[in-house]
Amino acid sequence: MRKTRMFAAAVSLAALLGATAAAGGTASAQTNGVGTTKATTTAVNVALGSNGSLLNVRVLGDDGSANIDPKQGTPSAAASSISPLTSTSSVSALNLSLPKLSVSSTGAADNKSVPSIDLTTPLSTGSITPLSLSAVVDATQGASSGLSSALKNVTAVGGLLSVPSATSSLGAAAKPVDADGLRGLSVPSIQVLNLGAVLQGLGIDPANLTVNQLGNALGILGVTLPNGTGTLTGAQLGALGTQLTTLQAATDQTALLSSLAADPTSTINGLLPPGTPLPATPTVGDAVTSITNQLKALLPTAVTDLANAPLLQVKDLVVGITTKAADTVANSTADIKASLGSVQVGNLTVPGVDLASVLSNANTTIN
Repeated sequence: MRKTRMFAAAVSLAALLGATAAAGGTASAQTNGVGTTKATTTAVNVALGSNGSLLNVRVLGDDGSANIDPKQGTPSAAASSISPLTSTSSVSALNLSLPKLSVSSTGAADNKSVPSIDLTTPLSTGSITPLSLSAVVDATQGASSGLSSALKNVTAVGGLLSVPSATSSLGAAAKPVDADGLRGLSVPSIQVLNLGAVLQGLGIDPANLTVNQLGNALGILGVTLPNGTGTLTGAQLGALGTQLTTLQAATDQTALLSSLAADPTSTINGLLPPGTPLPATPTVGDAVTSITNQLKALLPTAVTDLANAPLLQVKDLVVGITTKAADTVANSTADIKASLGSVQVGNLTVPGVDLASVLSNANTTIN
């Protein structure tokens, strides 16, 4: 019986995900064939310099493979592995690597579960929790491997990039009738360029900023502060600072009282949270005390929120990739499903998009 080589499929998305599958065998549906499949993912990658020459950090890199083709290596074998963190750099002290975890099989199932992996290094914080890996070879079903993991509160390179949470799953199966690769990644939020880290890198401590400087920065970023039962904008925080400066000057120079508005009470009360009204017959000292107390309560939160604010944030990234190599091109598929909730730069938000539509040309080429 004449044999034909089967179709190979490959797909990648934004350098984040990759899956390949290939199979070989006879064109007859009744005859079992041989095949191999691989899947790989990098959940978080930071590359500085040309092609990462200065620093390249990979967090949660996972790989899975399954093979029943003797021409592609050890037949009837499956493997799954994860590299929690690797870093290469032109600075030797930044060449780091956390121990890799892996499972492999040429028959009986090899399963491994790890409650948590600490990612604390000079370049990163956070954890991978939980983690599970599996590999098995079955005489009837072929070889398969799988991996599932989640990221928690991960930061890389001093706040350059942070991922509060993410989930990742991988599957690779080489079966007698086809070879499949499955990848899934869900990231609720990716934050780039933590402002506090940027300011510290410039030698500026956010805690030493003036009230007006804090207000301006929060306003540009669109960050609001909890204020009683409501919220306070950056502009309103700056107005409190300006009002306090004016009133303090008035207490020192009685002549300046004539320059104040006839009744500043309504303006001041408008900036204070409900439940903290001024006395019925307020003095300048009463106003200074009220605003000072309010600022004392607001400033710690303002400094913290500013320091934690990202300059760029990507929300609700969901990606799924499926590849299948069968006996004919018609029976083979390479499918991408991807969506992006929104991209926020400062206080400017770009609405979400269907990434699969954006990549339709790539899909057309693949299929």
